[in-house]
Amino acid sequence: MLTWGDLDGILDEACTTVSRQAIAKHLAQLEAVGLVEQVDVEPGGGRAVRYRALGTTLTRLADRLETIGRGWDRRLARIREIAESCRRLQPAARARGCHNRRLSPACPGDTGDHETGTLHRSDVGDTSLCLGSSEPKQSPTGTPRTEHAMRPRTTGTTRLAILSLTVSAIALSACGAQVADADPQSSSASESCVDTSGDTISIGFLNSLSGTMAISEQTVHDSLQLAAAEINADGGVLGHELEIVTEDGQSEPAVFAERATKLITSDCVAAVFGGWTSASRQAMLPVFESNDSLLFYPVQYEGLEASPNIFYTGATTNQQIVPALDYLVEEGVESLFLVGSDYVFPRTANRIINAYAEEHGIEILGEEYAPLGHTDFSTIVNQVSAAGADAVFNTLNGDSNVAFFREYTNSGLSAEEMPVLSVSIAEEEIGGIGVGNVEGQLTAWNYYQTVDTPENEAFVEAFQAEYGEDRVTSDPMEAAYTSLYLWRAMVEEAESFAVEDIQTVADGVTFDAPEGLVTVNGENQHISKTSLIGRIGPDGLIHTEWTSGEPIEPDPFLEGYDWAEDLS
Repeated sequence: MLTWGDLDGILDEACTTVSRQAIAKHLAQLEAVGLVEQVDVEPGGGRAVRYRALGTTLTRLADRLETIGRGWDRRLARIREIAESCRRLQPAARARGCHNRRLSPACPGDTGDHETGTLHRSDVGDTSLCLGSSEPKQSPTGTPRTEHAMRPRTTGTTRLAILSLTVSAIALSACGAQVADADPQSSSASESCVDTSGDTISIGFLNSLSGTMAISEQTVHDSLQLAAAEINADGGVLGHELEIVTEDGQSEPAVFAERATKLITSDCVAAVFGGWTSASRQAMLPVFESNDSLLFYPVQYEGLEASPNIFYTGATTNQQIVPALDYLVEEGVESLFLVGSDYVFPRTANRIINAYAEEHGIEILGEEYAPLGHTDFSTIVNQVSAAGADAVFNTLNGDSNVAFFREYTNSGLSAEEMPVLSVSIAEEEIGGIGVGNVEGQLTAWNYYQTVDTPENEAFVEAFQAEYGEDRVTSDPMEAAYTSLYLWRAMVEEAESFAVEDIQTVADGVTFDAPEGLVTVNGENQHISKTSLIGRIGPDGLIHTEWTSGEPIEPDPFLEGYDWAEDLS
């Protein structure tokens, strides 16, 4: 169920995003919990038709919220103002059948109001989504494209991830934003400007080089630069030298979206590599989907997502969080305290942890969040200490970890008394936190600098030769390094830089990465990864305590876990 805070965030983003797909996703989330009814319009009906359909939806949302109350007066007024602006643009919208019956076999049981385009539920439940037109999607050139088989689930979470072509344009003019015509066939934004005629090919590196996440993301940028230099020294990609365009995401999701747009539409890059927080990824996702471009995302995340325009080279949930919980159970942990940053990844990860805990008889004694960049953890650490849990599961990100572990140590807590298992602390962060504050603590990743493979030995040697012998390597930077080599392998397999060609050949592409052999899963565009649990040593490095022994196939929607069926 969405919280009021979630709803507030959705409505805020609905008035700032430039993506049709993002708005469709938000409306689908609201529909799934009964706050709005899905509105269906014919994709060829033009921008005005879609605006009116959205106006109808927003009006119904306002009506629903008015019956609930809870101090939404100002928000309701704004929703009604936007809705009226939308509805004035066109007198009618038409509904046309059910889109993608493979995903919603119950669609024939629906009845529709063909004047407003509203779908009413007759024989199906509230969580059944009947979306859009039965006509095939159009490519930027106007030729039909087949639906990309990207969402393996047909219930719960997957329905929230389906991006409808219906209700596909928000009246951004009413929200104060300027956008081009929303018709896909008339929009130049979705037409690639990538130039392959010369000796070079441009790619984008988009990382936080400033702000609270710079402590983590600078090293990712360094590893991407190393991979690019190595590839260029080896002849480039299809005979083209890589030309790097670097942008700073400034640890702000909105900036990531803005810079991604610039890289795609102004710098004409063939692909973008970067992002860290899930907030930054979700801000960029609609940009890449609306422009049909590719993002290679290098960081472990909460799962429950699979976009055809993103390749996920960090771990998904069943490759990091679930193995970490299995390890804690094996070690006899019966209670946990959850601490995380207040944004998408930690909150979703903790919902998954709670579901796992209920199934496995683990007691959750507390769950606390702090804003990104937060530095005062005295209250949270006091709560952790008073709870007396067997262990702490930590999903804090960025430099908040420095303040948290220093306070943890100062309070007298230790790894022996109450160990902390972290999923966002790697070798790079240990130096900033101070080894003495985290020695003996646990981490869950898929790569450590201490991994014993010939490929890793060469990787560490090359990185330190380029940036200094005191520099360390870490999981996210290794996943970023790997992502550039995987992109090269896909391009060369496809003999093309075109997005659709890369997507077509991606399944089964492999790379002997520093972490071990990785393989792209073409169905969800994640990669197989070996899970590792490590302990931080006095040398500031992380040493493997437990390994899955072989790569784990990615399962971003946790289809293989009965206890995860109700997650959304």
